[in-house]
Amino acid sequence: MEIEKIRVGIIGASMRNGWGRDAHIPALSALPEFEITAVSTSRQETADETAEHFGIPHAFADPYKMIQHPDVDLVSICVRVPFHHELGMASLDARKHLYCEWPLAATTEQVQHMRDLASAKGSTISWDYKPAGPASSIASETWSPRATN
Repeated sequence: MEIEKIRVGIIGASMRNGWGRDAHIPALSALPEFEITAVSTSRQETADETAEHFGIPHAFADPYKMIQHPDVDLVSICVRVPFHHELGMASLDARKHLYCEWPLAATTEQVQHMRDLASAKGSTISWDYKPAGPASSIASETWSPRATN
């Protein structure tokens, strides 16, 4: 029996540099339960380059279009911290699951907003946890509203 894979869209996965290329894509590609179906970078040229290199079917310069794509179940955010909250909220609002680099957001209040929206939408939030301040002390592992019910 074949496993139903979780389809992942990665924001910030440029072939030219960064964690998307060096960590997220290789790690997710090695796990049989995940399939990378989309990438988004700040320019269509680099998104296309990354998609072609890794054999990923969809490439976007607009992360919000990628978030809305029906072939994406989980959004992985690997861009600078100031964008985590806005992109995370858009992902959760679209009822996508979310994985985000640390820190999840810039402030405790932003993390709480994300937590509340995930709970309301039935989505899961997970992030690369490194303890450093109150925003990252909200939780120390994957947070899922289903785990609390």
